[in-house]
This record gives sequence, structure tokens and C-alpha cells, in this order.
Amino acid sequence: MKNLIILIFTGLFIMACTREKTKDSFNSGQIAFANEKDPVCDMMVSEGVSDTALFKGSVYGFCSKDCKLKFSRKPEAYTFK
Repeated sequence: MKNLIILIFTGLFIMACTREKTKDSFNSGQIAFANEKDPVCDMMVSEGVSDTALFKGSVYGFCSKDCKLKFSRKPEAYTFK
């Protein structure tokens, strides 16, 4: 019985260590973004970033995957670099 309990806790520990980070656990304070507002819809992204994209060496934050998709199709239209 003791071995079963140890095996269960070991499995739970491994699952907790290997799971992907969720949006809620993403710390955007560690990344310097090129923008404070979503370049597609002008929503503030400093509060929380749903997705990011790299363009010409700069990281851009987006409020949603839809905005990132629009940006990725024609990034020059949304940047002034």
C-alpha cells in the first residue's frame, strides 16, 4: 500500500512539473514588448497578453489570437518601422 501511495504522488509530481504553462501563468513582465497597445485593435496589452509575435527583432503583444493572425498576414501595415 505504501508503494502505491508513493507511485501516485510521484506520478502527480511529474505531471505537475511537465504541464504547459497556461495563459494565466504567463508573466509578461519578463519580456520587453515593442507595444503597449495591440497594433491591430488598439486594446491595451500591458494588463495581459494573450499571444505574441516576433517581427524585425521586436516582440509584439496581442490581446487575442485573431489579432495576432491579422498582424502575421501583413505586419508592415501595423508597424511603423
